[in-house]
Amino acid sequence: MDDAGQQMENGRSKRASSVTLRIEMRKIMEQKKVLMTASVPSMIGQFNMENIRILKELGYEVHVACNFSDRSVWTGEKTAQFQKQMYEHGVACEQVAFSRSPLTLRQHIRSYQSLCRSMKREHYAFVHCHTPIAGAITRLACARTGTKVVYTAHGFHFYRHAPLWNWLIYYPAEKWLSHLTDMLVTMNQEDYGRARRRLRAKKTVYIPGVGIDTGRFQAAGTGKQPHSMHPPDEKKQETALDEKRKQLGISKEDFVLLSVGELSRRKNHRLVLETLSRIKGTQIRYVICGIGEEEQALRREAAKRGLDGRVIFAGYRTDVKEFYGMADLFVFPSLQEGLPVALMEAMAMGLPCLASDIRGNRDLLEHEKDTCLFSLDHPEMFRKKLEALMGNPLLRERVSRQNREEIRRFDKKRVNRRMRQIYEGMGEKIQR
Repeated sequence: MDDAGQQMENGRSKRASSVTLRIEMRKIMEQKKVLMTASVPSMIGQFNMENIRILKELGYEVHVACNFSDRSVWTGEKTAQFQKQMYEHGVACEQVAFSRSPLTLRQHIRSYQSLCRSMKREHYAFVHCHTPIAGAITRLACARTGTKVVYTAHGFHFYRHAPLWNWLIYYPAEKWLSHLTDMLVTMNQEDYGRARRRLRAKKTVYIPGVGIDTGRFQAAGTGKQPHSMHPPDEKKQETALDEKRKQLGISKEDFVLLSVGELSRRKNHRLVLETLSRIKGTQIRYVICGIGEEEQALRREAAKRGLDGRVIFAGYRTDVKEFYGMADLFVFPSLQEGLPVALMEAMAMGLPCLASDIRGNRDLLEHEKDTCLFSLDHPEMFRKKLEALMGNPLLRERVSRQNREEIRRFDKKRVNRRMRQIYEGMGEKIQR
């Protein structure tokens, strides 16, 4: 064969090799997998379904690992429903016995070993981890197996005015772990600023929370306008909200305070109970949606303060939007938050809100700081601002309009665009 023929043959061979390589790369990309981890399934089910959808749209096979035996947030029935939902969406579920206590060392070691085996077996393109302890164990396993990792900090345990114990335990651990983190995602301005200044992740970004469907909530409204102002469909909606009150034994004349979230010390429901026991001669009902370890203690506290008929423990609810709709005021006195979804939902529904002046809450309600935020150092301020809002319908109406406007910055469409960019960026790193 002459030189010209040999060159043509070599060209064909190179083109064939190139085509074969592209085919193989396409096969690899078609088989790419991502693991998502969290201590409990509620973190995935409540806050990461949109992320799973985005990953699947990008062509990833998604696996989820968490402690499905943990019943501290979700009931067994709810957890089973979630696992069924994952199966129907083609998402593989893996049981890893994560513990939320930093003291259960043996359990942490077993979780770490389980994750290492999974990562070596599945060859994940990258891992997206959530919650402090599961996030720490996951990042250690990723470092051991050479797997890329994204960590979302839903709220660092070390924060302004946090207990000294938190700073002594969680801050050094997070600072060290940040060296093992390819992408650190923060959800409020305080965490983002501290992470940029003090931590050492390869890249740190801010996104406005997990996002909410503001259109879904704003379309519902609160049903608190005079009946004469309602179009026919809104009158029908208000009738449904009145029915919800009736089901709970609440009259139309009662002023309804609402809290949504797990019953834990962190949510600080006791402050509301203490305050209600000091407000006399008013028709106030306090409704709490959620379950948790503090429920029995809170029931005893309510009985002790003579609030049996005024406090309603509604339990875990799938119809929470109706509760927002029938309430008059949302109260959120948490000791610690990242960027709370419940508060965002209440704002989108047009509920006036009264919340503790902490990170996350502050990000959402800074526009009405003087009216809607109170200092945890001065709990008496909570009672004064509560009474001011209860006694002034025009003030509540103004706050309601402002909340609906401000919450648009946290719409899930904006968050989803940012998360897609993050996932695409992780994919590009891996290909390089």
